[in-house]
Amino acid sequence: MSLNGTYRGFGPTDESGMAMGELELTISDNTINYRFATGLEIQTDDEGMPRSELRQLTPDEVTELFETDTNTDDIIGYMLGEDGAVLLFFPETDEMPKAPRVSVLRFFSAEIDSIFFPVMLFTPQQVAAGDFEELLRHLEAEQGDPGVIPRLSNDGKRIDPPS
Repeated sequence: MSLNGTYRGFGPTDESGMAMGELELTISDNTINYRFATGLEIQTDDEGMPRSELRQLTPDEVTELFETDTNTDDIIGYMLGEDGAVLLFFPETDEMPKAPRVSVLRFFSAEIDSIFFPVMLFTPQQVAAGDFEELLRHLEAEQGDPGVIPRLSNDGKRIDPPS
């Protein structure tokens, strides 16, 4: 399984009407970088984290992340650093073929993640298929406010509708 590519989704922020902003995680052969639209700015880790600090979790370690008796046989997990963020890759399902398939635990901190929601990302293949943009349009339409979610393309701020 190649992890390289750009994953897009949403992360928690209190500077947004929907409590979320656009998040991008890029994994290359050498580094892992992120950019996050907070509603005020774009947060980024300019230097990134060495890809060598990403290690695959054992099946037992993945199972321990769940509080219930979840079948984790098809879930692949990776951890950044010793106690850093955990990336969980879920298989595609017939029930939800366009759902985000990567969950990130402890991306910001355990406290923030538990107050808001876990970070959910679309795989590079899902991004290319338009699944991320489709969900974004759906969320904005549901709110009746196009641009309500802070975007990376707008310097991390919401896109105000034309007056």
